Amino acid sequence: MKPQEFTETIKKHELFVNGMAGGSRADLREGDFAKLKYAYLNLRGASLAGIDFSGAELAGADFSHADLFGANFEGADVTEANFEKADLRGACFGGARMSFANLSAADLRPGTLDTRPRDTPNTDLSLATLDYANLKRAKLSEANMQYTSLKKVDASFATMMRTNLRGADLSGVNFESARLQEANLTGANLSKARLNDALLRNTDVRGAILAEADLEGAHLQGARIGMGIAKLPADLQAMLRDHAIWVESNGARGARADLSGRPLAEANLSECYLSGANLRGANLAGANLTHGTLVLADLREANLTAADLTRADLSGADVSEGVLRAARLDGLIAVPIALRGADGEETGQQRPTTFANADFAEAHLGAADLSEADLTGAKLDR
Repeated sequence: MKPQEFTETIKKHELFVNGMAGGSRADLREGDFAKLKYAYLNLRGASLAGIDFSGAELAGADFSHADLFGANFEGADVTEANFEKADLRGACFGGARMSFANLSAADLRPGTLDTRPRDTPNTDLSLATLDYANLKRAKLSEANMQYTSLKKVDASFATMMRTNLRGADLSGVNFESARLQEANLTGANLSKARLNDALLRNTDVRGAILAEADLEGAHLQGARIGMGIAKLPADLQAMLRDHAIWVESNGARGARADLSGRPLAEANLSECYLSGANLRGANLAGANLTHGTLVLADLREANLTAADLTRADLSGADVSEGVLRAARLDGLIAVPIALRGADGEETGQQRPTTFANADFAEAHLGAADLSEADLTGAKLDR
């Protein structure tokens, strides 16, 4: 479409929106408008399915009630744009700038324009900036919002079931009464977030920063969340967050936690996500590590005296020379784990959990199964 034709289409659409003679609804389906520069564009209620606005500068545009099914806004600037009640199923906003945008009651569920049988793509908002945006009552189930910035967003009553919010900045966000069942919030920053009456059933919140988060009335059945982490020092919470991101991204993002020699006595680390972490020589005496994930962690020479490791997963971990005197190990998982290469594929090798020369004196083994662990030289006196 030539620029003059586009301008004429917009003029007629504005007449249509205002109920004036000579107007007609804009139909720009599957149009290519990549890198378009048009501030305060009015396409309210327009037919825009499959349109390409990638890299466009559309600050303040009005897309409310528009059909944007499968639209591409990758890398676009839609700051302060209005998407209220727009159909954004299957849309792509990867890396877009969306601060102060209004997506109230917008539909961002999965969708595809392709009628051939295939997996329906999720709406992509990864790496986008939506700070201060309005997502109230938005439908965002299964959307990809990894590493998205959502500072002080209003997402109250939003539907975000199975949404991927891994590593997202959710500081100050309002999730009041939001539906977040089975969402992935690992490594997210939830400091000062409001989660009153939110549904978080079976949600994974491991490694998230929870400082000053308000969870009053939240439904947490089956959720993997360590409430005690919120009381840890800020630098430690940040380290645990970065480590969770490191694990989830296979080392592509975040940073491995180095807690070697760190004093963590009596710390509440329940539901911690420390797979592969360096905890060599750490003082974890009396620490709460219940349901913690410490797969392949380095716990050599660690002090775990009287620590609670009930149902913790130490598969493939190295606890050689560790002190587990009077520790609670009921239901401890200590099975060999398959090793993977840099490509994420299994190498065919397994690493057992190692307790060589560890001290289990007076430990409460309960239902712990150590039959496949390396107990060479371990002291197992009860």
